[in-house]
Amino acid sequence: MESSDATDGPDFSTLPDVSWVHILSLLPLHDRANVALTCHALNDAFNHPSLWHTVEVSLYGDQFRGSRYSKTELVLPDNYLAMIRRFGAYFQDLSLLLIGYFTSIPPDIKEVILELSKRCRLSNLTLQVGVIISKLDLYQVGKPQRIDLDAVLSFIENAVRLHGFTLKSWPAYSDVMCPDILETMRKNQKIKNLEYLSLFWEDFKTSTWTTMNALLPTPYKMIETLEHFNRVQYLSLRLCMINDALILELSKPGRASLKIFKIMVTYSPHSPEFQKLEIKTSSWEALLKSSPELDVHFNFVTRMKYIDKAAILKPDIPVVVVSFMKYAKCTPQDMSSITDKYAKTLRKFFNYSDEGVCDEELVELVDKCKHVNDLVHYGEIHHETIKQLARARGKEWHCFQFKKEKISFRTPSTEDENIIIGKRPSGELYMTQMERKPQSDEVRDPLLQQLAAEVSEVIGQKWVPVENEITTDDSVNSGRAAAQALFD
Repeated sequence: MESSDATDGPDFSTLPDVSWVHILSLLPLHDRANVALTCHALNDAFNHPSLWHTVEVSLYGDQFRGSRYSKTELVLPDNYLAMIRRFGAYFQDLSLLLIGYFTSIPPDIKEVILELSKRCRLSNLTLQVGVIISKLDLYQVGKPQRIDLDAVLSFIENAVRLHGFTLKSWPAYSDVMCPDILETMRKNQKIKNLEYLSLFWEDFKTSTWTTMNALLPTPYKMIETLEHFNRVQYLSLRLCMINDALILELSKPGRASLKIFKIMVTYSPHSPEFQKLEIKTSSWEALLKSSPELDVHFNFVTRMKYIDKAAILKPDIPVVVVSFMKYAKCTPQDMSSITDKYAKTLRKFFNYSDEGVCDEELVELVDKCKHVNDLVHYGEIHHETIKQLARARGKEWHCFQFKKEKISFRTPSTEDENIIIGKRPSGELYMTQMERKPQSDEVRDPLLQQLAAEVSEVIGQKWVPVENEITTDDSVNSGRAAAQALFD
């Protein structure tokens, strides 16, 4: 039978509607609209109500390039307006992102925001309004107006069955009378049973950095908020928003037991509120007594001295996840300490810092922390270590990531380890580390392919090292996008 180019390959028209709905759900709103114009089948999927349960609306400031603090206005693509008016009633999980610095919200965008807040019956709401500001920003231009922020607050005021709320950023310019979003939340008694609350916590899967010396709610402001929302079971905060009194508030009788507590650690030697903050062991013990199934996640964003990190990571805390973002250096000493303290509880270890060599410490961590099935390490590592780690869990690995450029295929030698300064035949001295040349792609590529094949066989799934500085999608083979996986 003859076949033409037009019929070669898979016939995507046979995919069920649920697959197309899932594929479209991975696209931004404006891309969904463009794809829907290509054929009747995709247009049907575009109009399926389930596609609109989870939606992200992103608005960008129209600011002058080269000036971070220039006066801006938010702009809205034309096709956004029609889609929101048509499908807004289906929205259940909404992310509204007003990205960057802005001074005002144009009337057409404000109309959409207000209409959304009236029509939607959201279960989960995520707000990113402007940027997390620091003290430096107080003296700059480009501040939003109170009347515009009130439009955004209408989402909180009109909410009737909100179960989860995430606040990524909110402009805390006290000199322009910015409304207190936490106070607005407390006034709405219809959302008193909120179960998930995340405030100014950066997801390490999407961010590598955050504002230093940020203006954030104080621990006492947070205590006032948590006294009201006593049904919260999932809480994400920054360490500077936490103190002993807050931990004890979470331990009070009558509160719902806390299940997950995510803590983001930022450190600044120039600001007392961002320096080492110790919570008493007795306070943690009281929390664990009231929440015996508590899991604690620590996310380190900035560099800290080992002694400061050790003071935060107390051995009695049930830590199940530890992550180091790109600029938070993770040392061999840190890894050994985490292994010793959390051998019984640790389940995930993510190191996105690309400094240092920690092969022995990684092997020890996986060997002693028997529950670790998610591992990311972007620092230098020998290929034999990767194979050893793969064999340690085999098909039990859920996430197993290493950075392609940091994988070494050189054979360790005593000369490499002990000789720092060498001597040329002429008698000239030189540093051996400076003389070592990187392996060429022609040499590395076949070795990387062989490594990928061996690891894939051991863990029972296709595996490739990470090429770009992207973060995990919680899969062993993170190199494939979800949509592509449907076609494999």
